[in-house]
Amino acid sequence: MYKGIIRLLGLTIVIQALFILPAMCGSAQTQKGGKPIVYIYNIVKQPANADDYDEIAALASMQGIINRDRAILYINNDRYGRPKYWLDIMSKDGRWLEGREHKSLTSLDAVYKLAAGKLKGAVIWDPDVPATINVATTIAGVEDAVIFSPSMADKYLKKWNLKVIKDLRGMFTGKETGSKKNDAYRWAIREYVDKGKCSPHFLCLYTDAFYDRKPGQLAYLIVRDWAVKNRAFTYDLSPWGDEVPADDPNQRLGTDLATYKMLLAATLKQSAGKQMTEVAGFFSFQKYANMPGHPSKHDPVPTEWETVYLISPYNCYQNTATEFSYNQSFHCHAPVKQLKQSRPVVKHKLENKSYIAILMADYDSAFPLYNFFPNNWDTKERGDLPLNWGINPNLIEAYPDIISYIYSTATPNDHFVADASAAGYFNPNRIQKKYLPLFVKHNQKFYKQTDMTISGMVLDWDQPSSDVKDAFSKFSPDGYATIVADMHGSGGRPPQPQVWKGMPIVNLLGADPNSPEYTAGEIYNAVKKRKKDEPGFYDFRCVWVTPAQVKASLDLFAKQHPEEQFEVVDIYTFFDLFKRYNEKWISDNQVITTLPASSAFLEGYSSRFDTHYTIQNVTSKPMKAVFTVTGLEDAVVTPANADLPPGKEVNVVISGNAVSDKITVEARGPFGLRQSVTKVRRVLNQEISGVIPKNTKLQFISDSGIDILPHNTGEQITNSDGSTSLEAKKGDSKPGFLAYGPYSSLNAGRYLALFRVKRTGEGSGDAAEADIVSGGHPIGASKMIKADELPIGEYKSVALIFDYNLPGSAYESRLSWTGNASLVFDRVIIWKIVE
Repeated sequence: MYKGIIRLLGLTIVIQALFILPAMCGSAQTQKGGKPIVYIYNIVKQPANADDYDEIAALASMQGIINRDRAILYINNDRYGRPKYWLDIMSKDGRWLEGREHKSLTSLDAVYKLAAGKLKGAVIWDPDVPATINVATTIAGVEDAVIFSPSMADKYLKKWNLKVIKDLRGMFTGKETGSKKNDAYRWAIREYVDKGKCSPHFLCLYTDAFYDRKPGQLAYLIVRDWAVKNRAFTYDLSPWGDEVPADDPNQRLGTDLATYKMLLAATLKQSAGKQMTEVAGFFSFQKYANMPGHPSKHDPVPTEWETVYLISPYNCYQNTATEFSYNQSFHCHAPVKQLKQSRPVVKHKLENKSYIAILMADYDSAFPLYNFFPNNWDTKERGDLPLNWGINPNLIEAYPDIISYIYSTATPNDHFVADASAAGYFNPNRIQKKYLPLFVKHNQKFYKQTDMTISGMVLDWDQPSSDVKDAFSKFSPDGYATIVADMHGSGGRPPQPQVWKGMPIVNLLGADPNSPEYTAGEIYNAVKKRKKDEPGFYDFRCVWVTPAQVKASLDLFAKQHPEEQFEVVDIYTFFDLFKRYNEKWISDNQVITTLPASSAFLEGYSSRFDTHYTIQNVTSKPMKAVFTVTGLEDAVVTPANADLPPGKEVNVVISGNAVSDKITVEARGPFGLRQSVTKVRRVLNQEISGVIPKNTKLQFISDSGIDILPHNTGEQITNSDGSTSLEAKKGDSKPGFLAYGPYSSLNAGRYLALFRVKRTGEGSGDAAEADIVSGGHPIGASKMIKADELPIGEYKSVALIFDYNLPGSAYESRLSWTGNASLVFDRVIIWKIVE
């Protein structure tokens, strides 16, 4: 998963000592003893302009051709230490580059000499159509060509005696689609994908020259060796069809998306159901998401999820962030043996305590593995705690030596699981059913090679279907942890923890040990819900942090809550204990029922309660159930009775008007009586701050407290009833958001939001701003809350009415605290106005 990657400083190249070389005079040499020489080209200065960009495009394309069949050319960078770090690692302690002679290359001419005999010509791209750098990359791979800008062609074509394989200048006018960019990609799809010239196993989603060429940005330029080596189709398109991209604002709405789907369909046809396709690279934040200089209704995270949602039905998976991932065409040739990881012998006795597992997460793509992982691996604290490192096993195709090194230096407390979502980042529910056997085969290959049997972070828009669970049980039998985010507002929800055909399934929880205080609070919010006469199981995701940061968070939690009995265990022990507990639970309960934990109604207004109640038969025998509901007036239960097939979940729609402080749904059957309760929050009229039209009819949507909404200021406090709120103290806390998120979707319509806040001390002026936004932009609803509107010590529910017309987009309810008065935030309640 991509989380807050800050692009590194642009890096540069200075070409030294240019000299003319005969076109076919050079080839890679072998040192005495038979080991091939490693040729090293060193980038010595920071790229700063279009000329630098053009030179690195030529360098990277030649590297991909030179390294296609074996590891010959390695690119180093004096301004960026990772290439040298990995070269040093691989050149010692018996690893594959030990003893190989290094020879420096100091000019593009020297690189050309090394490529002689393999290089068949040049492809010239058109700077007036920035997308053609990607079309040229595709052609370079297919035709074994160097990528030239017009100025590079003028400089080197005659000097190197190269023929022009394709000149893209002036070819694309927008005649076909009204967009030069899309004309270029559609031509390339017909010429290279439809004709079977590109690899059906790789697509490369690399940012084009639109923003990157002028400053000499090499983030997605230096990686083009990988695209060229693999003859991958390279592109840069938006996954959104409801707004135009920043680089092509005059295109017809949806043109990028239509071209995207054209490419995916063509690639699926070429793969013919025989292999899955990796999409290496990430969408351009600056073009397709809400960023400074490019206001958009789509934030980066929803854009990431939309990309994966889009590509998954075409048997594609993402290797998301690949920028600055040097020398993939070199590393991929490293020999790799069957990997083995440490597996503990589980001897734990199941006790009534909280069992905690820690996923060291988001090494699911080339960039964090290559760049971030060493910072968090090379620490003296590693090995003190059992930690589960999330690495996508498909990365062994690009960096087999790096993954082998990690395994070889692991302690007995380091374990490895697949990250998002398995052998690649996809939405498993979006894989077409007819391709699930291929999906299983693909994952079995990589899981076996990396000795993985656990999927540590499956990302999807809904709980896994029975077919998906069946598929995962074939390659991930020891565990399945998931994060569900329904960005389309289609009713997706997390699964009930369960064991499916021997495979444990749990939900993955968020934590961020960059802030031990915040993480300790998140851990407590989870474990406090455990019944003290039962064990609890909590799997936390920690992104790009050190073992020391994790330990600090756990130590703080233990200090703050000595009453909580907990143990941090490895992931194998975690899932084994969960399975043992689940077996007893199934024997005792036989069915799993779910109902939202809370609802709310507003005094004096008709508040409709409409929700989904689910019941799942977790035994191997079919059963029947009959349902009744209390606490609702004019209650309707659909269906009122149901067949419960083994392992299947049945949805029951419950609706009516809330008239009690709780709503109880009862299910009766061979399993006995099962009761599920929703607590109903009553909002009193005198608590309302703002105007709500009389006779408004409301339909309850959500009740979000601090256990759901993130924050970046304030401290958690415990109320007299045991609930928790968030307090920001004037003079102590920094101004910031007491609430934001939850990044969920709403159906189109008019809504009422109530922000429940309380002033706890003296203050004046603006106390906080409440607003509803999408993509970071207001959608017509905001209110500045004045300190004198909030009596000290008395809760007020600040009303906002807003219209939402962005179904499929993520909304946020935010409370921005100014620092002018001490304030407590409790929750945000949202209803849909139905009349």
